[in-house]
Amino acid sequence: MIPSNLNNLIIPPTKQETMKTNNINKSSYSPLSQRGPGGESWLGGCLLALKSLWSRRKRNVWLFLELILVAILCWAVLDPVIVSIYDKSLPLGYDKDRLCLVTLDNMDNKKRSKEENNECLSGLKQKLMHDFPEIERMANSRGYLPTTYIYGSTTFYNDTVVSPETEVNVSIMGSIPGNPIFSTFGIKVIAGDLTIAELDSGLWSKDGYIISRSTAEQYFGSPEEAVGKTLHKVDWHTGAIDVNLGRKILGVIENVKFKNFSRNRNFIIECADYHEYIWEGSLSLIVRLKEGESAEKFRDKIADRIRDGYGSGHLELTKVQTMSDLNKEREVTFGYTEVVQTYSILAVLFLANLCLGVIGTFWLQTKQRRGEVGIMRSFGATRGGIVRLILSEATMLTTASFIIGCFIYLQYALKEGLYLGILTGNVDEGTTWVSDFSQHFIITSVIVYAVMLITVLIGAYIPARNLSRIPPVDALRVS
Repeated sequence: MIPSNLNNLIIPPTKQETMKTNNINKSSYSPLSQRGPGGESWLGGCLLALKSLWSRRKRNVWLFLELILVAILCWAVLDPVIVSIYDKSLPLGYDKDRLCLVTLDNMDNKKRSKEENNECLSGLKQKLMHDFPEIERMANSRGYLPTTYIYGSTTFYNDTVVSPETEVNVSIMGSIPGNPIFSTFGIKVIAGDLTIAELDSGLWSKDGYIISRSTAEQYFGSPEEAVGKTLHKVDWHTGAIDVNLGRKILGVIENVKFKNFSRNRNFIIECADYHEYIWEGSLSLIVRLKEGESAEKFRDKIADRIRDGYGSGHLELTKVQTMSDLNKEREVTFGYTEVVQTYSILAVLFLANLCLGVIGTFWLQTKQRRGEVGIMRSFGATRGGIVRLILSEATMLTTASFIIGCFIYLQYALKEGLYLGILTGNVDEGTTWVSDFSQHFIITSVIVYAVMLITVLIGAYIPARNLSRIPPVDALRVS
């Protein structure tokens, strides 16, 4: 017969046994231990996910190959979108919110002298200022550029020696003396002693040039260092530099974008008498409104007068646009809108298919992993731990495929180059990451990886969440 007080005879553990047990328990919570999805360390979780991927490598091979293809296609599709958005995000260099472009036309198409044309134009300006008191000032502008006149590209030299190292490739922009183009556009002087009023006057025209910030930074290091330097021209008859043709840089103005969706263009302004040129093609006026005035209201107001016929002498107003409307129109005309929309649609389609493909692949694995998840849940794995395990697997798979895909695309890029945007001559090549191959590739790669990873994680989270919610008993039940 067993004594009823047998339980009282249990011998308590010794001090050494208690310390041994505590040490075992503490070691199981070591930061480097692998305790499973219930509460593993970062390293332990990564190792567990890596082992899980390796054990199902045959099942994941198609998803791996798909992700490599997606990485290559994403690079090709997203690169133009990223560059185009970046180019458009660069500052315009002028105050577009208070600007309107008014287009004029010669009503009778008769050929007149420069004096007659200028007298009629002056009369029209006075009439506009009288009839529309919201106008602050206006300037002549030939064409749709935020400038008075541009007539091509040329090469200067910043030394008396002709060599590739001394070349300064720029566009030449002409400004009419006395035409307040700088103050009308709100262009800022960032280096030099000339004021905006002096620039408008054109009194500096015989002394030197005004250059843009990007020209100064690319060819001289900084705007301050560019001021005072001499630019030389080649005598085309002798092929050598004529020191008598050299002019100094008098000032540096902020970059002015010729197109709102392109990068800064390197240009030089020289001021001379170009009155005879402004009558070639459409003549237009840039109108700057007073502070607080709405460009849209002014557009609508003057458009009503244009419909009834508004002009002075032989000149008549035919069209008025806000600078914002003009920029949007030019985006369509020069193909910017088409590029961004086309590549954006392709990117959305690729990423949507990728997301659906990832969801489908992980969903198919759900049934195959029910038993595995049931065992982990029985040993204390939490729902969050299961989700983190599957998302870790998806992250590793995406990272490995992205690296391979980028390496493949790099071979193509080294041969064919990267997307450089919608370019016009003499674009700034020295001060933006787009023009630098290494920076361009790294920045775009980071963005492509982030987009791919977010898409894959979204696709993996849905089936992972459903799998983690299966009760351990149901997961272990043989179907």
